[in-house]
Amino acid sequence: MAALSRRPLATEIDSDRRGVMYEVHGWLNLSESTYESDVGSLETAVHMLRDVIEKRFVWPNIKVELIVLNGQYMVTIAGCVNRPTVDAIAIHDLIKLVATKLPGSWGLLYEYDSEAIEAPGFNAYQVTRIARGRVEAQEDPFLSPINPMIED
Repeated sequence: MAALSRRPLATEIDSDRRGVMYEVHGWLNLSESTYESDVGSLETAVHMLRDVIEKRFVWPNIKVELIVLNGQYMVTIAGCVNRPTVDAIAIHDLIKLVATKLPGSWGLLYEYDSEAIEAPGFNAYQVTRIARGRVEAQEDPFLSPINPMIED
């Protein structure tokens, strides 16, 4: 009987990211439209986002903050956890919510999953671009492949 071929388990793949399982970094500039950041209901949307962030992002190793710098509302995201679970889902839900409610918003989300088997894999960052109400996965041209770009 012939042996069945299988894809390697994530735990069988030699990742150079020493202990890191899921890392996330991102930012979003909030804007109602691509023409003007506030066309009348930006404050309402910001209050709704603030409530979502305060209620949903309570994990100690993931920080999501809504900040204001020079009158510009922004969401910053940073975290490092053992593996992507409900926290990663919540981040993506938040990004989709921003793209829907504030379609003039823009930003990037960088994610690294040391257990990723499917593209982009364990040696690359997954980049999500948010622009003009769209959320799109992109290849990372800056930090990937992690080995040899930033690690040996």
